[in-house]
Amino acid sequence: MAAKYKIHPRHASKDTLISFVNGKAVNLTGKKATKVHPKTLTADQWDETIPGATQADLKVVYEGGMKDVDGYPIVVLDSAEVNQG
Repeated sequence: MAAKYKIHPRHASKDTLISFVNGKAVNLTGKKATKVHPKTLTADQWDETIPGATQADLKVVYEGGMKDVDGYPIVVLDSAEVNQG
């Protein structure tokens, strides 16, 4: 059985947790998000759709050892999956 990754419980209540994975922005919560870019002198306001992270994206974050400012990992292995495997 393939490993399953999830957001660390410390971050589970967040609606958005944006990170760059393989050169693209993704929402690590797995939900699609919208970023509103404000109007500037040279461009109108525009919306950017940020896709939800896939298991492959979460694996990259996990293997990269990404941590928050307090040193906690952002992504962890799903312990329920580890115990069943």
